[in-house]
Amino acid sequence: MVAILLPQPDEPADEPGRAQDQPVPLVRRATHTTPRRPVDLASVEPLPLRSMPRALPDRPTRIRRRRLAALLVVVALIGAAATAGRALLDAATAVGPSPPQPVDAPASSPPVGQTYVVRPGDTLWSIAAAIAPGSDPRPVVDALRDANGGPDLQVGERLVIRLD
Repeated sequence: MVAILLPQPDEPADEPGRAQDQPVPLVRRATHTTPRRPVDLASVEPLPLRSMPRALPDRPTRIRRRRLAALLVVVALIGAAATAGRALLDAATAVGPSPPQPVDAPASSPPVGQTYVVRPGDTLWSIAAAIAPGSDPRPVVDALRDANGGPDLQVGERLVIRLD
C-alpha cells in the first residue's frame, strides 16, 4: 500500500478565526492497489501497428542534408569522370610504339632502294638506328629526310632508303 500526501485545505481560507499565514494541514489519502495476476503472452493478441508520421527536421538541418547530398553526387561524378578519362588514356596508349625491325644489311650502309613501313612511335632517328645499327645515325637521318621529302612521318607510310 502506497500513501500519497496531498495538500488539502480543511477550511476555506476566508473563514473567520483562521489566519492567512497559517500553513494548510496535509491530508493523507491511502490508495489501494490490487495484486496483478500473471498474463499468458500466448493468449494476448498484439495491437495493430500504426505508422506514426515522423516529424521533419528543422529547415537548416534539411538544407545541410541537401547540400551534403549534392556534394556527394558531385564527388561521385568527378570520380567517375576521372576513371573514364584514365580508361580512355590507357586505351589510347595500349597501341604503344613497337620497335622498328632492322633491315638485313651490312653494318656500314643499307642497300639502295629498300623501303621501310613507318609504325606508330617511329622517328627518323629510331629508323636510322634500326636500319644502320652500329654506325652514326646522323648521316642516315639526313639521307632519309632528303629522300622522302622532309621530316614528317605518317603511320603506314613507306620510306625509300637510298643512301649514297
